[in-house]
Parts: sequence; structure tokens; C-alpha cells
Amino acid sequence: MDRSKKVVVLGGGSFGTVLANLAASNGYQVTLWVRDSEHALRINSEGANTTYHPELKLSENIQASDSLEDVMENASIVFIATPSIVFEQIIKRIRHTLKDDTYVISCTKGILGNPFRSLSEVIISNINNTVGVLSGPNLAKEIADNKVAGSVIASSDNDLIDSVKTILSSDTFKIYSSDDLQGVELAGALKNIYAIICGLAEAIDVGENAIGLILTRSMAEMSRFAVAKGANPITFLGLAGMGDLVATCTSKLSRNYQLGYNLGKGMSIDEAKKDIGQVAEGTRTLEVIKNESFELNIKMPLVESLYNIIYEKLKPSTLISDLVNNPHEVDVEFKYWVMNTIKKEEILKPNKWIRLIFMVLYAFAFNFAVSICIGLSLVQFLFFLFTGKANPSIANFNSYMIEFYNDTLAFLLFETEEKPFPFKDENIENDIIDAEVDEVEDIALNDNSKDFQEDSKY
Repeated sequence: MDRSKKVVVLGGGSFGTVLANLAASNGYQVTLWVRDSEHALRINSEGANTTYHPELKLSENIQASDSLEDVMENASIVFIATPSIVFEQIIKRIRHTLKDDTYVISCTKGILGNPFRSLSEVIISNINNTVGVLSGPNLAKEIADNKVAGSVIASSDNDLIDSVKTILSSDTFKIYSSDDLQGVELAGALKNIYAIICGLAEAIDVGENAIGLILTRSMAEMSRFAVAKGANPITFLGLAGMGDLVATCTSKLSRNYQLGYNLGKGMSIDEAKKDIGQVAEGTRTLEVIKNESFELNIKMPLVESLYNIIYEKLKPSTLISDLVNNPHEVDVEFKYWVMNTIKKEEILKPNKWIRLIFMVLYAFAFNFAVSICIGLSLVQFLFFLFTGKANPSIANFNSYMIEFYNDTLAFLLFETEEKPFPFKDENIENDIIDAEVDEVEDIALNDNSKDFQEDSKY
């Protein structure tokens, strides 16, 4: 992507700030939108976002502004890192200012309810631009400190993926790609719930074994829900799934982990939120997932338990007892999902295995024919060298070889089901041509007959 292109980051919070600085450090002109004019002035005058990253010196290529209209003017790519509660409002405000070729990337790990919608679905329902989702184990403080981290950009558009990689990649920030937009997005949102649970579990001192149990059951619940929503379960084994889950559920830098820890120490939900001082998306996501899992009849005992602790005022210790007493005993569920997506009757059809045999035979024949043609080309060259012209017999044979090549490739690449020589019916094409000629001749004869009849009247 051309570095003259304008990069916009909506949201001057912890993650939005580090995204803006990554892009600006790569030479792009970045505009950072913040809601407060005084906040924007401080960032521009101090060269730092002291509210979230006082130690991070921002690139001179960053310009902060509180004017959404000014920020969006001529934007080439837009990263949205606002809280989920204002996400749709922001999309509706910018949709009339977007150019048709502007990429829009959701960087917010949240979900909206009533009705259930992922944030990428919110974007798609409001604008026609190409959409992507950025997610992964991205603790902003560590990225700001230039510690090694990775993320995943998910999109169906390869140009968008390449652009994001070019803009954000650095020596310490690696970006991977995915085409499972739904899976990457749900993984990022769902893990916040389990980060709260792990923080709570740590506070009540359940032990390392129990933490391992919680993490693996968290993964099972996340992927179970995501599959029901059409995501690929394998996505949850990657950076956006397991990577983000482990990082967020074991780090005191995670806001959701901190929230859970405060709950485990006896704080109310309001006290816990106030103590953190930043938005923890997990509580919003918890309510949405609790309601949606009930509607879809998806078993999510950890979600149920945390919901009861926060909103039904149950003791934090009930988390472990609920987990141990839950009747669900299947460990790894990926294999069942994979097998359920495979139609066994399709696999066992004899014609498919017969085709494989022919494919192998023709592949060998193809390679052998290549060797023959190389030899013939040398012989043909000798004829040309000494006589000044090609041998017609060899040329005629070569035409048959070219036809064999084309037919074989078409069969091997599933362009046709017709087998090449010696199974190809050489007369079919001639029969078709003959039939067409006969039809033309019949039409001509009929026309001549009509002309004769017309002439005979006179």
C-alpha cells in the first residue's frame, strides 16, 4: 500500500493508540480520532497519549482530532477500536463519508445483542465497503513496549489482508491471515468472558490444575458456540483462539482478568469496573452470549456460572463446584465436528475411487509422454538442421501428443469427466460436426425447394 494513503484509527484508547503508532512508525500519515477535544490537544502537544500510555512516545506522523468528519476525509483504510457500545453509532456516522474503495477493519472485541450481531455484521449491514477483523493476543501495554506479539487479520479480500500486513507489521509485531472472519471475531469476543472467570479463579486460589481445567473447558465452550454460528472450529486452535485465550486469561495486564480478580476478592461488579478505570468488554459479551446460548440450546456451564455470580449474587466459590458437578464429560470435541461435516456416503461411492485410479494412471502416462516429446523435439531439430524443414510425420504425431496433453490435463484438473485416449471417443466430435453439416444442408435444400415452388407459379 502506498504510504501516501491516509490511515485512520477511530478510538484513542489503549489499543487504538498502539495501532496508530504502529502504522505511523511505518511511514504512514495517521489520523487518530478521540471523542474529547482536550484529549486531542494533549496528544498533539505532548506527543503522547498520557491517559493510556504515558511512557510511549508517539510518532510525528500521528495527528489527533475530535472531528469525525475531518478525520474521515480521504481515508484509505479505517481501523475501528471504539467500545462496542458505541460501535454501531460510529458506523452510522461515517458511512456517508467513506469512499467506495476504503477498507474498514473492526478491532473491537465485542458482540451486540437484541438481535445478536457480530461487529463485522454491523459494518456490513450499514456500508458496502470491504470489511476485515483484526484480533489476537494483543495486550496493548506489551505492544507499546515493543515486546513480540502477533495478530490475525481475517477477510475474504486478499488485497485488504496484504494492506493491513504492510501497514501494521514490524520487527516485533507479526500479522497472520485468515478467511474465517466469523471465527476470528467470535474468538476475540468470547475469550473476554473466560478471562473474567480465570481472574476470579485466581483470586479464590483454586490452584494451577484448576486453571488448566478452566482454560480447556473455556476453549470447548467457545468453539461449541462458534460452530453453531457457522465458524470453523479449527480457527480456535490458532492465534485468535487459543493464543488470545491463554494470553488474556493468564495476564494481570488484561482488563477482563483484573475485573474477575476484583470480583473474586469480594467487590461488586460496579466496584470492580470503577477500580479498573477502563472498559472491560467481557461483561457486555457475557449477557449477550448467555441469552443467545439459551436460545440455541448450547451448553455453556462456565458462562452460566459467571452470570449467576455477577447478576444473581452467588458466591465466587460456586464457579468450581458448578464446573466439577457439570455432567458434560466429553474432552475434545473437534473430531466430532469434523466427522459430522463429512458425508460418509459420498466418500464410499465406487465411481470416485475408480476416478482416482485413472487419475494416477494418466499422471504417470503424462510424465512418460513428456519424456517422449523431449526426445522427438531433438530429432525434429536434427531434421530441421540438415533439411531446413520439419519432418511431417513427426509433426503429425506431435499434434496427437498435444491433444493428449490437453485432454489429460482437463481430466486431472476436473475440467471434464471424459477420459483421454484410449477411452476418448474420437468419433463424437466428428459426429457432431457431421450432424451440423447435415442440418445446414437440409435447411438449404428446403430453401431451394421453396424458391423452385415460388418460381413455378409464374
